[in-house]
Amino acid sequence: MSKPSFQMTHRDTPGHGFYRLPSSLMELIPEEFRKNEYEEDLEWAIPVVALKDKCDFTGYLKSLHDNNNTFFKTVDDITSHACSTMRDYMPDEYKTLTGEQVSADNSYTIQEREWIADHVGQYLGFSAVSSSKHPGLVEVWVALCIGIDRGRYPKFDKTTEVQILVPDKEYASRGNTNWVLGSPERLGLYKKLLIELDLPPVTR
Repeated sequence: MSKPSFQMTHRDTPGHGFYRLPSSLMELIPEEFRKNEYEEDLEWAIPVVALKDKCDFTGYLKSLHDNNNTFFKTVDDITSHACSTMRDYMPDEYKTLTGEQVSADNSYTIQEREWIADHVGQYLGFSAVSSSKHPGLVEVWVALCIGIDRGRYPKFDKTTEVQILVPDKEYASRGNTNWVLGSPERLGLYKKLLIELDLPPVTR
């Protein structure tokens, strides 16, 4: 028995784009993953992963090429990129959908969760701006990390929020993660910096 052809149409809006599937294919997707539309950045991967073994993607690949979309060269490119997208940004959904295990080795989100777990109880930066009043310093808002928010972001105790000044070079060394102040005791070091520079407390 031949597989049904995969179809997915794109709908543009002023702010974002979405994909829709015909009802005949939607019925092949597990109910908890069915949506009227899938947003174009990440959710597009859900129906592709769900149907990668149930549909023929040859015609869909040709339609992409006919519309001068040559990002995907082969059918395997489509399905492998969709799997990678889900593992990176929707690891729980990917595991539920495929039954495959996901780890920090192949998931950016799992890496983030592990990093946050290692920094619970420490002060992390959550907002920053180069100081126009104090050249060479960055105005950084920090707060105590108390857990994980929305599956992949630090959760902060807003009652501990404080703004400090950090030297440019030190702040630039943070890499791709939140800037780490560390233990609550280290707050005193940055408050001392304000005193040594004879600067008033930073205000919003």
